[in-house]
Amino acid sequence: MKNQGKSGYNQLEGVSAERLAAFLGISDAELYSLKTKVTPVKEDDGTIGAFMLEFATDAPIKVLNKISRLVNGRYVYVLIDELRLSEL
Repeated sequence: MKNQGKSGYNQLEGVSAERLAAFLGISDAELYSLKTKVTPVKEDDGTIGAFMLEFATDAPIKVLNKISRLVNGRYVYVLIDELRLSEL
């Protein structure tokens, strides 16, 4: 697992890391500091419909506690449509 950095989040279907950070309720700097694995989740038709973000076990608890959608302390499931709607 690695720190994605600014360019590492580009696989999120054109959603900027800055927009993702705002969606998660954390700052850009906090997002960049997290070691994150981004896994696309495909729909039945093969298109990507969501992303699973997995944060490292040693991620700062202070940052993770700000993410209300966190599951099992390390995971966030984000639908593509949710990210697009947050742009409006």
